[in-house]
Amino acid sequence: MEDDLYKKIWQVVIIGAGPAGATAAIHLAAKGHEVLLLDKENFPREKVCGDGLSLDCINILKKFGLFEQVRTKGYQISKGSFYTTSGKCIDLNITLTTLKRRHLDSLLVNKALGLGTIFRKATVENIIFSNNQVILKVKKSDAVIRAKICLVATGANVNLIKRINPLYCPKPTAIALRCYVRSKTKLDRFIISFARNIIPGYSWIFPLGKNEYNIGCCVVFGSKINLKQAFQNFLLDFPVTRKIIEGVFEITRPRGSLLRCNLTDNNQVIYKNLMVIGEAAGSTLPLLYEGIGKAMETAELAASVVHKSLVSDNPSILEEFTFLLDGLKLKHNGYTIAQKWFSNPWLIDLMAWRANNSEFAKKSFLGILNEQIDPKAIFSASGVIRSFFS
Repeated sequence: MEDDLYKKIWQVVIIGAGPAGATAAIHLAAKGHEVLLLDKENFPREKVCGDGLSLDCINILKKFGLFEQVRTKGYQISKGSFYTTSGKCIDLNITLTTLKRRHLDSLLVNKALGLGTIFRKATVENIIFSNNQVILKVKKSDAVIRAKICLVATGANVNLIKRINPLYCPKPTAIALRCYVRSKTKLDRFIISFARNIIPGYSWIFPLGKNEYNIGCCVVFGSKINLKQAFQNFLLDFPVTRKIIEGVFEITRPRGSLLRCNLTDNNQVIYKNLMVIGEAAGSTLPLLYEGIGKAMETAELAASVVHKSLVSDNPSILEEFTFLLDGLKLKHNGYTIAQKWFSNPWLIDLMAWRANNSEFAKKSFLGILNEQIDPKAIFSASGVIRSFFS
């Protein structure tokens, strides 16, 4: 089998088996294409994340027939509380499913394998292009892997892409830190806190069921905020987390990860017959820092273009991917504007006050969280004025 791995020319090789890579593999394998999925780790494996699954992620999982498994393994939350810099609270009825990434990613990879995708643990050191082929050099091997098309879904780590294309140099836009906590304390809702010492980032508590919680913080990359200190402050000073910590009987070591939300500035997602998808392309949404659903969306778009290219044997069709991303770029622009508003404490308090006194404002806030309303409609002078008369 290993000889076949290196001797044949694969239709598609995907580097990275997270939500973006696995989603692309599922779509392409379902259409009968030969897909090789590579990852530097075997599954299941740990992944730093908030573990919350957004509505767009759930919708894709339903299309794959995986949502019932996710619902069985995961935890359903129907309430959320949002705290402002001055301690004001917005309580919302909002549906959220949480599931650890080690479980979610394994479900997606297994779905791809069931459709015929081949998976191998391998670290790709370099990529070269020759005779309309992508040639991958794998660590600890003298052989190379050849493919017609390559998708790179390596998450926040873009070192491989930089070696291939020096013009590709997106900077991290945020950094997150999280731990898992088991506690005697019970919490029936998720918590988001926009504390003054962390905005426009935020802190979170996501219940995972059985008194286990994902607790973390996310700050803008390059800011003067001390993430470790902000994380400690949230654990020990925020009333809800303090109560959880008082009843703690197990806590993991904090782990961090970079995030990339620069899809709006990225025009290098296509390089010859190589495509960059998911967080490697900067797909994570600003303000909310939601990455799973957005990564899967870019993978769906990329897979549709790759399929057309393979069927027509026309590599130039891959360029359509940049146009398909325009819709996501518009959404990113809206959330980037909202993030700027969340840099100002009194504007956050104003938003909370309006949400607690206006059904229109509350529904608008909920729509933004569910990505069903363009934030530009609310986070603007006209949007604020309209909320006072609606």
